[in-house]
Amino acid sequence: MFCSRLLHKAVAQGRRALTYALARRFASLNKIDEKDAEKRTALHLAAEKNQHLMVSDLISLGANVNEQDGLGKTPLHLCAENGYLRVLEVLKNCKDSGVCVAVNLADHCGLTPLHCAALAHTILAMESRRTDSASDMGRFLKLRKDQILEGINCLLHMGGKPELQ
Repeated sequence: MFCSRLLHKAVAQGRRALTYALARRFASLNKIDEKDAEKRTALHLAAEKNQHLMVSDLISLGANVNEQDGLGKTPLHLCAENGYLRVLEVLKNCKDSGVCVAVNLADHCGLTPLHCAALAHTILAMESRRTDSASDMGRFLKLRKDQILEGINCLLHMGGKPELQ
């Protein structure tokens, strides 16, 4: 448990070199996928914090891309619902190079990463309608909507199936 806290803390602080060194050691001990109190691995945290280089490092060291947290979410769910395109690209490249990335794996609410992204896009679209498009917030919401939409397209190219439930 102590080692997983160190690795999780390094990821949370954005310390890539330390994360790599710790992850390399924990991988040799078969502990790279140790979970925190919320049942998240270091890879979950890196994906949630949009740390695409850390995501790549952790996967190269053997982190399980399909590990589910306490809510049933994989790292792909987390980057999809936040529109983190670089992390999505890392996962897409992994899938393209033969890593089994479970694109259609549902969380505990029955939502796949594609569903999570579509839901996030819908919420942003509703918020946008209530916001002046010329305001800073309006421009921000448009950018976020565009990011999420690009993520949806990426998920579809990865084999995401909208009809699953």
